[in-house]
Amino acid sequence: FVNFVDHATMSIGAVTDTARGFKTIVGLADGGGNDLAVLHDGVGNDTYVSISDNFSNRGVMIYSSGVTGVAAGFHTTVGLADGGGVNTAVVHDSQYSDTFYSYADRQVMFIRSSIYVTSGFNNVIARADGGGDDFAVFFDSLGNDTLSAQSSEAVFTYPIGPVVTMQQFRHVTANHTS
Repeated sequence: FVNFVDHATMSIGAVTDTARGFKTIVGLADGGGNDLAVLHDGVGNDTYVSISDNFSNRGVMIYSSGVTGVAAGFHTTVGLADGGGVNTAVVHDSQYSDTFYSYADRQVMFIRSSIYVTSGFNNVIARADGGGDDFAVFFDSLGNDTLSAQSSEAVFTYPIGPVVTMQQFRHVTANHTS
């Protein structure tokens, strides 16, 4: 499933379906397997939200134009800010023990049997508000990164890349790799 602000396509084997002109487009992966969904942002200030609850795992791209793209039930969901604007991604954990990794070029949340990836966003907020014993791990870049932390929030700023805010994680680790 690939979603853009003006259309979405779903491919199953050799068959591809395209939807255009809808205010909300939903891609549903309910057949099992390692299905992939990619939600691209538009030219405006868009927001990507990932949610994992008792109903399903889903990624939602909310476009500044009022259009919404939804990917539900996919093994891997990618929110990709490649269209311009000042964009924000909000990644929620599940009720289980989850792990969030932050790199300068991408952020990855592993939730039981699902993976959420964000890339290209100006601001990324990872929230461990669903329960479980959650871990957050920062990896630095080649530049001068900044980490500020308090009891319930850690903010990692990459000089070329996003500002990543992690909230309510029980375990936070910052790694110097360069």
